[in-house]
Amino acid sequence: MQGCGLLLFFAVTLLLPGAALGVFGARALIQERQLVDQQIRERQETAAGIVSRDLERQFQEWQLALDRLAQAPPAEPLIPPILRTALVEPGAGLLVFLAPRGLTVWPQQNVLYDLNALPPEAAVNDRAKSPALLAAEALEIERRDYAGAIARYRQLLASTPADQRAELLHHLARTYRKIGRHQQALDWFQQLPAAAGFVGGDPSGLIGRFEVCAHWSTKPDRARLAACAMDLYSRLVAGEWQLSKERGDRL
Repeated sequence: MQGCGLLLFFAVTLLLPGAALGVFGARALIQERQLVDQQIRERQETAAGIVSRDLERQFQEWQLALDRLAQAPPAEPLIPPILRTALVEPGAGLLVFLAPRGLTVWPQQNVLYDLNALPPEAAVNDRAKSPALLAAEALEIERRDYAGAIARYRQLLASTPADQRAELLHHLARTYRKIGRHQQALDWFQQLPAAAGFVGGDPSGLIGRFEVCAHWSTKPDRARLAACAMDLYSRLVAGEWQLSKERGDRL
């Protein structure tokens, strides 16, 4: 009986307090976890509120900037900084303004083509060719007198102003290519990027670089072709040439 009493005393004085402490500890852990979860939710709600207010503020700034632009000419210094910063990166976006003289785009390099440019066919029809040029083209295209056409083109080049040489350079290079003199054709095509003007309604620089790439596409030197194609592509993306929408879509 004395041993049973000792066991009972041991259970009452040690085990029961330990069990009580365990229960209180578990409840404390649960309450602490609930408190942590509540703090996390509150922080998330606070962060969401900050983001929401920031977005609303930015939308208001954009709207105010667009409203100011609608009342002023689209000159670059007048474009609000928030728009200029957002659109300055290539390909980020652009602003299109409707003006009495047509559509204006900013920044111009972010669009591949000129929204106001005439289609290539219309541009060609608007330029009258001289009788001498028509006669030289007849030798090349109708009579296939390539030697005679080359001689005529060279004569015209000697007396043509620098800003009107592009089409002659192209025709001369094209005729050399027709008779298999590809190096001479390449030499003349390479002069096109430095010539002002148009060829068939397209910028001479674009046509010249395209024809040079076409030359290297027939040669085994693939590195030259790759470099030429990358240069042409980079210039197109950078908006170096003002193309019509029809031409831009074809490219």
